[in-house]
Amino acid sequence: MARFLLITYALEQTLMKLGSFFFEEIYHQYRWNISVKALKEVLPSVQDLLQDTEERVAVSLLSGAFLDLQDRVDWVEYLIALGASPGYLTVKWEGMLELLNRISQSLEEIRSNRQQVESSGLGVISDDVKTVGRGDDVLKIVEFLKGSTNHQLLHVFPIVGMAGETMCSGKERRQWLSVKNRCLREIPGYEDIIIPILLKSFCHLPSSALKLCFAYCSIFSQDFTFEKEQLIQLWMAEGFLVQSDDQSEVFFNKFVDSSFVEVVEWDERGNIRSCKMNRLMHDLALHVSKLRTLNSETCSDIDGVYPFIQHANLICDVELARVYPKIAATGLVSLVTHAADVLHWPLNFDYMRTLNLDGADIKELIDSIGNLKFLKFLDLSRTCIKALPESITKLHNMQTLRLIECASLQSLPRDMRGLLSLTHIYFSYHHQMPVKVGCLISLQTLPFFVVGKGSDSTIQELESLNGLRGQLSIYNLQEVKNKKEAKKANLRGKTKIYKLEFVWRSGRKCFKNDEEVLEALQPHSNLETLKIEHYGGEKLPSWLLMEIPTHGGSLPVNNLVNLKLIDCKRCELPMLGHLPRLESLEIDGLDKVRTGFSETMPVFPALKKLSLRRMVNLVEWMVPAVSEGQSVVFPFLEELSIMSCPLLASISLKNAPSLALLEICFCEELKSLSMDSSASTALEDLTIKCCPNLESIPSAECLGSLKRLHNEGCQKFISPPIPIVQIFNSLEYLRLEGFPDLFSIPDLQNLSLKGLAIKHCPDLECIGSLQNLTSLEDLRIEVCPYLESIPSVGDLSSLKTLSIQRCHKLTSLPTGLQSCLSLENLSVQWCIELTSIPDELKELHSLVQLEITKCPSLTYFPEDSLYSLTQLKQLTIGPFSEKLEVFPGLNSIQPFHPPLEELQIHGWNRLKSLPDQLKQLTVLKSLDIGRFNKVEALPEWLDDLISLQRLRIWRCENLRSLPTSMRDLFMLKKLEIIDCHTLKKTCAEGSGPEWFKISHIPKISML
Repeated sequence: MARFLLITYALEQTLMKLGSFFFEEIYHQYRWNISVKALKEVLPSVQDLLQDTEERVAVSLLSGAFLDLQDRVDWVEYLIALGASPGYLTVKWEGMLELLNRISQSLEEIRSNRQQVESSGLGVISDDVKTVGRGDDVLKIVEFLKGSTNHQLLHVFPIVGMAGETMCSGKERRQWLSVKNRCLREIPGYEDIIIPILLKSFCHLPSSALKLCFAYCSIFSQDFTFEKEQLIQLWMAEGFLVQSDDQSEVFFNKFVDSSFVEVVEWDERGNIRSCKMNRLMHDLALHVSKLRTLNSETCSDIDGVYPFIQHANLICDVELARVYPKIAATGLVSLVTHAADVLHWPLNFDYMRTLNLDGADIKELIDSIGNLKFLKFLDLSRTCIKALPESITKLHNMQTLRLIECASLQSLPRDMRGLLSLTHIYFSYHHQMPVKVGCLISLQTLPFFVVGKGSDSTIQELESLNGLRGQLSIYNLQEVKNKKEAKKANLRGKTKIYKLEFVWRSGRKCFKNDEEVLEALQPHSNLETLKIEHYGGEKLPSWLLMEIPTHGGSLPVNNLVNLKLIDCKRCELPMLGHLPRLESLEIDGLDKVRTGFSETMPVFPALKKLSLRRMVNLVEWMVPAVSEGQSVVFPFLEELSIMSCPLLASISLKNAPSLALLEICFCEELKSLSMDSSASTALEDLTIKCCPNLESIPSAECLGSLKRLHNEGCQKFISPPIPIVQIFNSLEYLRLEGFPDLFSIPDLQNLSLKGLAIKHCPDLECIGSLQNLTSLEDLRIEVCPYLESIPSVGDLSSLKTLSIQRCHKLTSLPTGLQSCLSLENLSVQWCIELTSIPDELKELHSLVQLEITKCPSLTYFPEDSLYSLTQLKQLTIGPFSEKLEVFPGLNSIQPFHPPLEELQIHGWNRLKSLPDQLKQLTVLKSLDIGRFNKVEALPEWLDDLISLQRLRIWRCENLRSLPTSMRDLFMLKKLEIIDCHTLKKTCAEGSGPEWFKISHIPKISML
């Protein structure tokens, strides 16, 4: 019944939309009037049928067609909003008409009574389903976008689901629209249209916990990247989640599936490591939490809401001082701040659950911290504290303690047993490991354990910590006395550890018990990644080498995926082919190994990546041939890397049918590289670097699939390089580097290159035509000091990146730049004879990054160019000719220059002030000022840069004062002063006359 009702009403809504005034305008615009006339004749009969429907089963059978029709209607609206071409829209429209006619013909056979529909609980069902994104919702969005001004750009964010699907369904099929401006809240209608529709998606989240977790994210700044683990720990501290990591993992995945956050990084296991919330979603979070959350964006609107503030993110002392009188009486639950004296403020911390002082300028933690009895999360990372007060052990509810990169922290309290609930602890230095860590029986996260000589830090401390999960590194294993003591670590009982590192001290001469200790450290079979470093035994433990399971069970480490053996200098090459899931093997510094795998080497059934490094006695490496009836040793090997093997003379690769990447570097004695057809047919990427005696590589017939070739400093087998390179017809990426005798490069006519790099060719004078390289996306010509010209790039319509560096004889840029409409990155550096930038620069409307710097002869930069670069986000410019008294090329900068966020401007001796045009850049986030040696004071207009977050000033020798208006730069979070000796003195903390102008900035660095 529910499905029938949904289909009926969804179709009716679609038909109403097709007859609306909005589509009337579209019909006329795209000349669809004839087909629309036929459509209008169909609509009334279809609508009548919907009023008298009886055959509900038949309607249900048409559900797919109904939903498809709705999708097409919405898609046409979406394409219109994006400005799609009439031809493309007409194709979509005709498909929609055909589908509608098919539906109407089927409905001819259906009869029903509308009263039966209404009497069967329509209101209840439609309210429960709450489908989003049909009817007026999408229409409002499209109308809103149609009325937007030209400078509003379409981007991607989730608005609503398709018919019958809400935002939280996790389905991939969604409609995506976005409006991007320098400030979304300034768009007319933003609060009245976009936010209410997004709010519907928020309201339809399946649980109140998800809503609370989403609203809590408003405490972070816009585009802040947060670690998954840290966010979960914060949610738990706030009480939004119960103390179960397995459940929290599932919960977090649901949160991501809701599309309110974007994944930034994944870990090696394919799990999410970090996320961020885009601008629009952050605005929604602020909207739903505005009565409870206070941050830098909302503190100016605090009047009237302060009694309800629970969460606050106040970056500096200035912000805290401004809002303190209004929140002093509230019961703060969460506080994020960099303020140095935050704990000395008489705030009501009685109910504080999370306190984040990451990066705060504090040198000590006051003893009263122990009074925060409800505190569950404390982050002191990157502070200058030297010691934790003993009172911190009174925080019995503490779940998470973060002390990352606290370089000044000498030690933790000796007795940490009071932290009964401590689940996660993070620290960066060996001496910061808690003594008697075994008393913290709730621990799940311990970054590493350092075995000590005293009774408080023996490896037995790990015995009771069976809740540890994730990864664990154990250092100083030479301090373990014997097998019995090692066994007490009970690593087999730690079922949730998937990554282990065993590390002995390097440079030892005594290895008497290494083998028995490692034998006793057998992990649980769930282990996936193992690293053994500075191990002094001659053989690896039996639990790693065991080929036959004992007592009919499984192999001890049958789930091992990654294995690293580092500086195990007395070990032979291990036999590891029995490990069924081993995909990555790194062998580094095994001095005893002289030759590669033997003829009896077992098959590696899953190995994909093999790396050999620093094998100082290795003279030959070969993959054995396969006799009749034998299996291929490396059936799935995809990547092979051999580096820093100084005695290696020959490499023979056979029967590696999946090998796609081969990297050979710093093998000075290597003379021979041979591959049979079975080992080379799949090879796509070949890098050979600093192998000066290598005389040949496999023929083009063997390397028929080669796409990337990087040759650096291997002159014997490829000199001159181009005739050989030209025979690799499949080549897509070519890098030639370090050819001192290369004078010219002819046309590269037979290649379909996407990337070409020519570097460090000191005698190169000429490059042939590039006109045939129509697929080229990346072109880099660097450190070719005698190159006088670069051929035209007029045919390079696919070019996205062009880098020209240290070509000292070059007097002009290549012609044809105006045809490079896809160019996104242009870099010109250290071209000392370059005199001008062509006027065609203004035609590069796709340019995102522009860098023209250190060109001391450059006197001409087109004045109207920057205004046309509407996509430009990063600009690096100067220094130019000493003849110039003003900075060229900046007159076209306009207020709110749409996307420019980062500017590096380098001056020269004749400039006496910063260019006034810079004050127009009100959306600039990062400003780098360097080498303005005649400038003594920065201008007062600096406070016009209201979005500035980072300011770097370097090598301005005579600069001594900053504008007083700097105190009005509330968004400024970081100031760096480098090699400005006078300014450094005047800005000295506490004593300098300029200090009061910058004291509000959270992070100040003066070098």
